[in-house]
Amino acid sequence: MVFANIILNVDGSPITTSTDVTRFCDGLKRESLLGRQMCEACDRKGAMACIAEEKCITYFCHAGLKECAVPIMMEGRYIGAILGGQIRVDEVDEEKTRALCVEYDVDPDKYIEALNEIKIWSQEEIDRVEVVLNASADLLSDMALQA
Repeated sequence: MVFANIILNVDGSPITTSTDVTRFCDGLKRESLLGRQMCEACDRKGAMACIAEEKCITYFCHAGLKECAVPIMMEGRYIGAILGGQIRVDEVDEEKTRALCVEYDVDPDKYIEALNEIKIWSQEEIDRVEVVLNASADLLSDMALQA
């Protein structure tokens, strides 16, 4: 089971390189200036929401993919967040997706093809991702405290 992930700082800016990013997100969505801006805004919004909740949250990004965000804390203070996701939970709505492609100025056939490459995950698989992200955030929090 592979899911994309990245670590953001307290301001919601990336401090690591994204790993396991889907072709859909990296190769098509972020190719468009508007798409990239919307992705970055979703990342920041997810990070800020997990701070407010002080726990792992799941949400849908602007492209309809499931994402998870978990805060990294040190002595009760937020120092960053781990984001993971780019997970599909249902079938592609081609009509809605083609309309987005006009807005993003991308080839709809390539966009839909790349979106369909993303595996549909079960709730059980998503729950396991949350466990991994929470454990990773706890480890990073402990490392920061010890440093």
